[in-house]
Amino acid sequence: MTSPSEAVPAARLRATIAGVLEALDVPASDAATVAELLVEADLAGVDSHGCHLLTMYVNRLRSGHITPRTTITV
Repeated sequence: MTSPSEAVPAARLRATIAGVLEALDVPASDAATVAELLVEADLAGVDSHGCHLLTMYVNRLRSGHITPRTTITV
């Protein structure tokens, strides 16, 4: 288990995740939203929807399975 002195502050984790996504051409506002949701899921104890998913998102962005910039219409 991680002790509090070894924990990464939530704000730093959000910024890191957003930075990774932005480096993969995800718009800054979208990257910030994804980062916020991943960190908040972990903070709420919903680990299945948390930061560990970043690796999957990165892989899917790199492979073209996720389009980093798109327009959603309903």
